[in-house]
Amino acid sequence: MPSLLVIRLHPVEPVTGDEFSNYLKGLSIAAHELSFNDPNGSQPAFRTAACLAPKLPDSPSKNPAPVPDLRSRITGHLEIIARAKPSDLSARNFNAVATGVIEILDRPADRKYRTADVRLVITRVGGEILHKQVYYDMPVAPAVFV
Repeated sequence: MPSLLVIRLHPVEPVTGDEFSNYLKGLSIAAHELSFNDPNGSQPAFRTAACLAPKLPDSPSKNPAPVPDLRSRITGHLEIIARAKPSDLSARNFNAVATGVIEILDRPADRKYRTADVRLVITRVGGEILHKQVYYDMPVAPAVFV
């Protein structure tokens, strides 16, 4: 069974939620395994998490909640401002934060810790935007599929 590497994305400096949601368009993150034999993570990526834009109904409206693309593995956070009374319209506000989920191969059964050493390759619309982001001992969680 695979494990999941969960990544929280946020801006370095304050931006509006709408501006941040524009940063997510065309964004993808590939996780490459680092090891003693391959300290640069040059092997093909475990998987790639990509942000596929949801369908956005009008906001305000009766139901402004986005309809997600189920293939998307990066999702921006948002809040729905509820109607005060049934005849009112609800609004949608994007937050400047997102979550990415990357499926990775299971660790060997005798592994002492549930972690992974990875190099992340972060691109937007095909161009690399961060170079050589290396993370050691990233916690992973077992994937549970129903």
